[in-house]
Amino acid sequence: MQEGMIKKHEDFRRTISAYRSGKQQCRSMRIAICGKFKSGKTSLINLLFGLDLPVQAVTATRLVTQIERGERCYRVLEDGTRVEITAEERDKLILGEIDADISQPVRIAVRCDSKLLGEAGEVEIWDTPGLEDTPELTEITMRALEQCDLAILIFDANKFGSWYEKMTLEKLQDMLGGNVVYVINRIDLLNTAEDLAHVQRSAKYLLEDYGNDIVGYGKTLFTSASPTAPDIGALYDFLHTLSSDRRMRRMLCEAAAESHMKGALVKWLEILTEDINSVMQGMETGSPDRNPDKNLDRKDIKILLDYFEYALHTAGSMPACGIGDKLELMEEFKLQYYKYAPPKIPAVCPLSGHQGGIQIPLNGRQICFGRDAEQCHVLYGDGTPGVSRLHCTLIWDDVRDGFILADMDSSYGTFLENGIRLTPGKLYYLKAGESFYLGDIHNEVRTGFAQNEFRQF
Repeated sequence: MQEGMIKKHEDFRRTISAYRSGKQQCRSMRIAICGKFKSGKTSLINLLFGLDLPVQAVTATRLVTQIERGERCYRVLEDGTRVEITAEERDKLILGEIDADISQPVRIAVRCDSKLLGEAGEVEIWDTPGLEDTPELTEITMRALEQCDLAILIFDANKFGSWYEKMTLEKLQDMLGGNVVYVINRIDLLNTAEDLAHVQRSAKYLLEDYGNDIVGYGKTLFTSASPTAPDIGALYDFLHTLSSDRRMRRMLCEAAAESHMKGALVKWLEILTEDINSVMQGMETGSPDRNPDKNLDRKDIKILLDYFEYALHTAGSMPACGIGDKLELMEEFKLQYYKYAPPKIPAVCPLSGHQGGIQIPLNGRQICFGRDAEQCHVLYGDGTPGVSRLHCTLIWDDVRDGFILADMDSSYGTFLENGIRLTPGKLYYLKAGESFYLGDIHNEVRTGFAQNEFRQF
């Protein structure tokens, strides 16, 4: 199995584990500002926080811009590395005038003591690319929303109520568990009071079923980001309340984390199902050791099986994930796996002594070698050259997938197959198939796996 497949599933497992442990809630609360291109998102942010982020009518924001407390601007790479940049470089990055991977966000440290970010930076604002500008930028925004706790969805008052917006509402509702506040911007461009009343009625009809008990259902704020007639009071008051209400932030973060975990689980189970079906197809046609076409091996298949069990166990407490058919797939996968790759039984085969030539399974225990009939599992007769009463021990380590050998301060020493003598009490790692000997080369012991038929090593 390709290394990339294992890494992909390990990344999913770590994400789910972080949600389950609550680690996602140890960071600042993230609020995403999102909406269609030219809905006035960045203009609103500039008014709210006193910033001068670039606003240009011919192009959308090119990167996710993260606003946080601080005194400098940085370009933040995917691995978290921060590269300090100037304000001019910041603007060029946002507008795409500097070559950059647009999946890498730009974080901006806010040069003011805005109460909207909390007293100690408890809140971050993410200004996202315009939805429906290009598929690539829309995908960046959706990925950013998967990392946020609350979305403020901006609508243009003159273009409110499209079919696309209905689809966006559904996605955000599921993604954030209803942690969405709706802002209808540019109300200053409506011609009459009747036009405003019509938009208000439409908003109530379209949005009343979206939201939750924390932010409310259909919570809608009306704003204007016009430099000549700004009206941001309602949005400012909401953000100010949120930045000072720790309990509300905690509730929102918990609701978002649960929804994010559900979304990640559903996605992971879909990918697991696809990969497992492919692997099972390979097992049907492959040899027990390796199928060159599918690049399978026993260890990787077992890892994939463990991931599937972990994902299903976690999803079992979330009925909405729908795992019924996947439980059947799990049982089928297990049966095929054990047929394709019978469980490996760690064992040793001493070439001399009372059990010479016999394979001895470890069966999860630590075994002792020596002449003491009461304490040793692998027994040598009295007077056997080079063997002490209690000579050495061996145990199987599942984590390292190998044997651990230790000398028990024997008189004659324990040696690796290359002739190196073990330091008493020090642990030595052996791969399956490697040998060691007790005192004398004639007392060789081979390691490996015993199959059901106890085949020879």
